Amino acid sequence: MANGHRKSGWRWLATALVLFMVVWATEEYRDYRNRPEQLARKFQERILTAGEMAGREGKWLSGNFDTAKRVPAAIRSYTGDGPDSPGIFHLVFRGDSLVYWDDNRVLPCPEMIGQDTGRHFACHQENGWYGLVAARKGSFRYLAGYPIRLEYPFQNEYLQNSYAPFFNLPAAVLPVVGNGSRPVKAVDGSYLFSLSFDGFSPDPDATAGWLLILWLAGTAALFRFLYLITGLPFRLADRPGLRIVVFGLAMAGIRAVQCFAGFPRGLYASQLFSPAFYSSSAFLPSLGDYALNAVAAVAFSLAVRTLPATGANGGRRFNALRGTAWLVLLLAIFRGVASLVEDLVMNSAVSLNMQNISGLT
Repeated sequence: MANGHRKSGWRWLATALVLFMVVWATEEYRDYRNRPEQLARKFQERILTAGEMAGREGKWLSGNFDTAKRVPAAIRSYTGDGPDSPGIFHLVFRGDSLVYWDDNRVLPCPEMIGQDTGRHFACHQENGWYGLVAARKGSFRYLAGYPIRLEYPFQNEYLQNSYAPFFNLPAAVLPVVGNGSRPVKAVDGSYLFSLSFDGFSPDPDATAGWLLILWLAGTAALFRFLYLITGLPFRLADRPGLRIVVFGLAMAGIRAVQCFAGFPRGLYASQLFSPAFYSSSAFLPSLGDYALNAVAAVAFSLAVRTLPATGANGGRRFNALRGTAWLVLLLAIFRGVASLVEDLVMNSAVSLNMQNISGLT
């Protein structure tokens, strides 16, 4: 390899390593963000914030409620549920009768009656969990609260058990009373409930798409480095046929390590590297492996193109046997590509209708 090619080879290797490091760092950061202690800490911070807001709302409601008309004397702006708002709602009881409410989703529960002023507590109903704080004034009891988790007796595409957007906690983490591993406390220090992480595991599919793109680019850069570096030992640069063979074996070795070792771990845990979308054989066990093998095939094809041409311009006689062999090889490659496309349709969840382009999904 010439000195310029040698420098170019190391640049390709550096590019591959940078892309691989980005994938690795992203997976490590995602795992760090999804550790139970991190999720529980952020959730606790959100509970304290929502509790403070509910406490202020309860005091405001107790001082601005028209007991005769049984409506607030002033209009209170409602910001709704969202990442920046816990969606505060208001309830007013007189004795054990509910006389005012502003959110039809909230079902009254026995815990709402008889609470001391300023006490924070949690209420679990059939449709979810709620955090509340009570305030008393005369015979009226004022409650301000916030939805924590929405639950449904029957789930479908549109109704799914989930936490309110303000808390941003995975639905697999369950609130339980007494036996959870992570206790949650209110602003006043009272126990609300615990978080159970028994059924929780991080979702690797959230970032799998663009991580696969980075990994494909890094693999392509690594293959380019391999091709340039294989010309160094044993004067392989002067023996292009043998160089192609060594390059192909090196690529096959790298792909075998990636496939059988499941590296990178985060990508191989996603559905792109599972039989969920596609599975055909040990050589093509998933859609992600299909894409990596396609990159390897393209890299090998580009390497084959560097073989010196034969014919009159090359100072050699055209060999009919060699020409026939190349023709047979091209036909075999064409048939192989057609089989791979057919296999991608027959053994996967990919919908491919060649007679109706508008039907491609």
